[in-house]
Amino acid sequence: MVGEVLTEESEPPTTTQIFEEQCPYYMAMGMSLSEFWDGDPMLVVYYRKAFQIRQDMINAWEWRMGVYNLSAFGTVIGSMFAKNKNDMPEYMKEPLPLREKTEEEKQAEIQAQNDRFAALLERNMARFNATKEQANDG
Repeated sequence: MVGEVLTEESEPPTTTQIFEEQCPYYMAMGMSLSEFWDGDPMLVVYYRKAFQIRQDMINAWEWRMGVYNLSAFGTVIGSMFAKNKNDMPEYMKEPLPLREKTEEEKQAEIQAQNDRFAALLERNMARFNATKEQANDG
């Protein structure tokens, strides 16, 4: 059969034997018997590619679940050992992205961060100026 070491005495597997050995593998991928035996030979390529894509998607989903669990456990354990409420870790504020951001989305996010930072600077500057005026008046 396929995968066996051929010796001088052993016969190489026949094409039928190879197909019979591979049939359950493709059936596990969702291919029907009639598609495997009577369908277009390219179907096995498509089923194998689709199976690999599904496996990659499952792997990515499981990895994301691990990241969420790590964040959740880290939040709980970190909260248990925090000395005050300011030291307590926070759970993720938003979910992990499912796709890469477009250039427009990246630019909009940068602009929003810049706007928040500018507003923070203005508030701090106003607070500083008010404190300075009080010190000069007092």
